[in-house]
Amino acid sequence: MASAPTLEQYIKDKIAAGKKDTPANRKAWTKEWNNKYRGGDPGDWKTYFKVQFPQYAGLLDGGEGEAQARAVFGDDLIDLFLDAAKNQDNYDFLSEAGLQVWDNKVRATKFYQNLLPAQREWDMLPAAQKAAKIEVEFQRILSEFADLKLTDVEARTFATHNLRNAATALQQKYYGFSLIDARTPSATAALSAAAEMKRNLKAYNFKPNDVDKMISSALTQKPYNGTIYTEDSLLELAKNQAKLLHPHWADQIDKGNNLDAIFGAYAPLIASTLELNQNTLTKETPLFENVLDWTGPDGKPITGPELTYKLKSDPAYKWGFTRQAHKEVHDLIQGLQKDFGMYK
Repeated sequence: MASAPTLEQYIKDKIAAGKKDTPANRKAWTKEWNNKYRGGDPGDWKTYFKVQFPQYAGLLDGGEGEAQARAVFGDDLIDLFLDAAKNQDNYDFLSEAGLQVWDNKVRATKFYQNLLPAQREWDMLPAAQKAAKIEVEFQRILSEFADLKLTDVEARTFATHNLRNAATALQQKYYGFSLIDARTPSATAALSAAAEMKRNLKAYNFKPNDVDKMISSALTQKPYNGTIYTEDSLLELAKNQAKLLHPHWADQIDKGNNLDAIFGAYAPLIASTLELNQNTLTKETPLFENVLDWTGPDGKPITGPELTYKLKSDPAYKWGFTRQAHKEVHDLIQGLQKDFGMYK
């Protein structure tokens, strides 16, 4: 916070740059300075809070923001922010000395007093111990915060923050959100491109353990294992693997159909035969993950009638429990009874 120019210096810089020194300009520059370096309205305690703790700004977005902030930082710190907003004349935010006084007040609160020992303890750990602890925390974050789709760099930053500050669950939650908010548009676009590329490769069942590193190479044009991948080269690898594992589908793959699309052609028949919701069926559904491996007697892809026979005859698919099966059995019995003269 102390690195930001004071309002006085900010105005001097404007005048030195050739701007006119007028009351209107000074008012506009003051507002500009507040927005740029104080986070907005200086009469709002949340403004001071967001400047001091930008990574926890999300705490204040909802109706319970103040209560949550107090739960994390304690009453004395939040009350300090409240007092600064209500009694601005008691605080000097326009000079380096005044900003230092403010920093000292903040650091005298229970939150900082409890935080500093944890930071000192972490800072004194040998590098090897730090690395080991970060790796464990890194893996936990990737699992627990999977929905955030953090990059490795973000997850390691997150892990280091948690360990150095002995972060509570609530602090971790909002710090994680702050990492997402801090992403530049290009970083967000890259993450979106990586996710789409991964989906396209998965459509061919191409999912090696290092697929993320291969995708990263394609996005950054940096070599991985001596190869610089591209989106097209990865897709070609995926197609070639799919044709190797499913040679009977090679023609369809060459025509531009991925395995998702090929399975999708079977899905309506599977759903109607077994009375299932078609929207829940994918090639990864355990009961049907081998469907694309099936072939007819001629070695070609299994036909619709052959698939229907397979689904009805194999007890694993429990066709006998469907309403259709019960009806067919009922009709068969009734037909036999008619044949024997029980019904006319």
